[in-house]
Amino acid sequence: MKIMTWNIQNGGAIWHSKGDKSPCLSNIQNILNVINKNKPDILVLQEFQYQYWEELVEHGLKKIGYTYFKYRKDLEDYTARNGVMICTKYLKMCLTDKPKNIDKYSSRNWLEVNFLSIDLKMLAIDIPLLERPNIFTKRDYIRKIGGEEYDCEKREKFLKALKDKFDEFRELKKPAVILGDFNLYDSLQCSYNEYMIEYKKTLNSMVDVITYGDHQNDYIFGNMSFKNSFKAVTLEEEEDKSIKYSDHKAVLVTNCQIRND
Repeated sequence: MKIMTWNIQNGGAIWHSKGDKSPCLSNIQNILNVINKNKPDILVLQEFQYQYWEELVEHGLKKIGYTYFKYRKDLEDYTARNGVMICTKYLKMCLTDKPKNIDKYSSRNWLEVNFLSIDLKMLAIDIPLLERPNIFTKRDYIRKIGGEEYDCEKREKFLKALKDKFDEFRELKKPAVILGDFNLYDSLQCSYNEYMIEYKKTLNSMVDVITYGDHQNDYIFGNMSFKNSFKAVTLEEEEDKSIKYSDHKAVLVTNCQIRND
């Protein structure tokens, strides 16, 4: 089984240039070409935007064989917001409830499904970045980082809920995967790297590659029901085209097998 995760940047319609920030809709076809060449059984996209549904899904993913799609339905009301989407060609899915302790805005980046035809649970995520405080910010969640104040509420609640899910998946007897854009590394904007240390202690990371700038941002974690016989790659064999079409490299895990014992 092949599993791919990719942050496609602004719905796949990246800007024409730094000086021209209008959407480049033709880039969506480049995204589709990379996906079609690698043919993942399960495709997870971060920064999916419903405003590009026609270009990405109706005239794209459906034409290359994808049949089932899951995302938070409120993205249909806020079409320019980034969210997470899971797509498959033949595997039906059912959506599970989001944790009660993350806010509605962050829930668009939390997508947990059960696959019906195979015994598999999956959580796809895109961890929120820090925000500047405003008049509604709770003082308990204001943190000073690098001399600047940030509102950490959405991020802290998301990270704590995710740690609970890592612990839950570790104990499951069935196969379970957590994957996506973790936004956790040592820098000003992406603090709380201690959570990544805990995540790596809890589940097996299938990916150890640079995916964003000069560090790893994108991961696929599996519990002990997955064998260690897999190949994890970024798509650099295609002359690194995935990084040309987004600010993230796509990550593909192949030969992913489920333990029988």
